[in-house]
Amino acid sequence: MAMTITKKDAQHAVARLETIKKRIANIREQAEQTTERLITTAEVGGAAFAMGVIQGKTGGVEVFGVPLELGLGLGLNAFALLGGAGKHSAHLNNVGNGCLAAYATTLGRGVGATWKGKALGAGTATSGLGSGRHGLTPMEAMAAAGIPVGG
Repeated sequence: MAMTITKKDAQHAVARLETIKKRIANIREQAEQTTERLITTAEVGGAAFAMGVIQGKTGGVEVFGVPLELGLGLGLNAFALLGGAGKHSAHLNNVGNGCLAAYATTLGRGVGATWKGKALGAGTATSGLGSGRHGLTPMEAMAAAGIPVGG
């Protein structure tokens, strides 16, 4: 028994093939977007973690009076904004954002510790930095938060 394929059958098959190709393209695009988001998260989180490790290990590094994570974050973002790494500038921007996140966390922790110390009228505020000490004095917390202390 011979099977006859009509022009209409061929057109229908081509239309189905085009639909399948479009679905595959959409799936690929969604996978690329998801992968890009995961890479961004890893870069930002990894940089913030690395800055936290450096802070924990050294107690904080300053270059010309500027905290390392702040200077590095601003520098990487500026370099990325200028397209300094070409098509990879977005990755530098992500790492810079991670550094800035680490700085903001440290700054926020110092402000929170200061507020906690003031609210409780306590002599110390818990820092939770794992430095072997149990807390920061209010003056240390203010200094960590960038609030001018003394004269």
